[in-house]
Amino acid sequence: MRRYSEAVKADVRRRMSPPHRQSVAQISAELGVHVVTLYNWRKTWRLQGEVTFRKGVTPGLPFRRPAPKVAALVH
Repeated sequence: MRRYSEAVKADVRRRMSPPHRQSVAQISAELGVHVVTLYNWRKTWRLQGEVTFRKGVTPGLPFRRPAPKVAALVH
């Protein structure tokens, strides 16, 4: 298992926090940190209140995109 310095973790935390809000995939590609590692760090930081949730996401519930609005058909 690879260990990362506190400086790398601080950079990742900054990138995940407002106003940056980079995606996990983007951070992984740029820094070479595996996405699973990034998701684990993010989960830990969220539980500690260090990284906030996206607007409209309720902690503890899975994120679901809103259903597209469908125009009502009139007969």
